[in-house]
Amino acid sequence: MADEILGMETGDLSEWGTVSGATYESTTIRTGSGAVAITGSNYVEQDAGATNDQTVAFYFRTTTLPASAADIVVMRNGGVDRVSVQLNTDGTLSIGTGGSGTSSTALSTGTWYLIELQADESLQDIKVRINEGEEISDTSASIAQQPRHVRFLHAGASGTSYIDDVVVNNSLTYPGAGQIEAIRPDGEGTNTDWVVTSGGSGNIVTDVKDGSNTTGAEETDAGGGTHDFTLETISSIGTINGIKSCWIASRGSGSGTTHSVGALDDDGTPTNVASIVLTTSDAYDDRIESTYTPSTQAELDRLEFQVVKSSGGRDMYVREIWVMVWHTPSGGEPSTAIKDVIGYGVVPFAR
Repeated sequence: MADEILGMETGDLSEWGTVSGATYESTTIRTGSGAVAITGSNYVEQDAGATNDQTVAFYFRTTTLPASAADIVVMRNGGVDRVSVQLNTDGTLSIGTGGSGTSSTALSTGTWYLIELQADESLQDIKVRINEGEEISDTSASIAQQPRHVRFLHAGASGTSYIDDVVVNNSLTYPGAGQIEAIRPDGEGTNTDWVVTSGGSGNIVTDVKDGSNTTGAEETDAGGGTHDFTLETISSIGTINGIKSCWIASRGSGSGTTHSVGALDDDGTPTNVASIVLTTSDAYDDRIESTYTPSTQAELDRLEFQVVKSSGGRDMYVREIWVMVWHTPSGGEPSTAIKDVIGYGVVPFAR
């Protein structure tokens, strides 16, 4: 089970904690619909938790090799680099900050590579693995402090680096090859109690215009209101490694109140529900589904997404829903650009 999965499947870089100049990329991608493009001194960074053990896996591609060795991924703490991997002028990789060692494998430009970095602060051990093959190891490293953040950079002043399908584990387990794919609502789920009071039809409504709009289609019921959505399916799923629920929501009017969202497991029980207090501005949030991960194709196909409006609470507008699925297809390495993501209308929940 991953502690963080980042697939760039939301159409932007909302998943990242810090984005400094990096951009969303929809053309040069490994799988799914997006990747991160990084140039110059730009970067993206994610809080990876605070443990003595940490492993990060990501797919990396660059258009140019650097004029001098430069970091492409850094584990940081307190604003200071603690562990890093460098790309060298000949395409080889080296352990940079915190240790030493260089690969015999050389990366070529224009090709995706799986790179896995593992750091054990208590044992002072750093390992780097390339495409699940060659491993660089320094068992007498110098990790000054346990890593808390992972930063991805571009090596060199020219060209562009791309990052896709990122997995972070707070453990010493290599995630291995895989892909992160988004599934989205394709219809109403088991709950059909909601009644459309104006505009639209059925449970998925399309005529609310923006996050602060209080007119247009509304849905209501006698209590707080619970709404379940069925999701798209993924064929030939292979091994399911983890899922993450992602959403964008806002409050239409009134003061804040707590609403909840989450995924429904195989028997219809909400798992790892997030309690959220919304504002009138659209906000992105996500939650790793650590309490339940489908283990079979059938369980994934039965997975639903649930939104619950607090009883007596203010309007809740759910703009976007994704469930990110990190999986390893039966054949191992997936094909590029798997499928288009299917969209749907805005779902308002009224007072």
